[in-house]
Amino acid sequence: MKRVLYLILALLLVFSLSACKKQKEETPSDNTESTYDLVECMKQGKLPEAEYLLGTDPEKIKTDYNYYGENSSDEHSHDHEIYMRENPNSTNIVVGDYYYYFVNGQESKGISSIVCFGTAFGTEVNGFETKDDIKKKFSNVEFTEREISSLQAYFIPGEVENCTALTCKTENRRIDFVFMEETLIAINLVDTENWTLT
Repeated sequence: MKRVLYLILALLLVFSLSACKKQKEETPSDNTESTYDLVECMKQGKLPEAEYLLGTDPEKIKTDYNYYGENSSDEHSHDHEIYMRENPNSTNIVVGDYYYYFVNGQESKGISSIVCFGTAFGTEVNGFETKDDIKKKFSNVEFTEREISSLQAYFIPGEVENCTALTCKTENRRIDFVFMEETLIAINLVDTENWTLT
């Protein structure tokens, strides 16, 4: 009788250990390599989770959200409301965690900069991602590290200090993973032909 009980207990232990091992294998690590092709996304002008691409007509975004100005009260079916902020040289349309910028007077060229303050490429901004984490996620990409000024970090209000970026460039696109004090604070995708302000 004791042998049967020991055998049952041993089998239960084996099953529970194999279940733990299987669960551990199925749980992805935060620092695993990204499934996104960063360079291909850049060429297409997109941040995968963003609703709009580089080159999108700002009027399309306003139409999609029934935006008719600050006092617009029309209901729409989107998850986010939008608002516009006019700056001296550019205008940005804020849709949730994404800022879509165009150069004033060049609306016909479309959106020239997309800034993410939420999630892009499965990477959460302000989720304690470090430079090393980004380099591991995109291990096939060659980044350059640079300091950036307040002018280059135009999407951050006020003066910036200790602001750096991991940058990757293609022919007419640039992506910046922007860090402050070693923590990821924004991801910026830029059409370098049309965004002439930085």
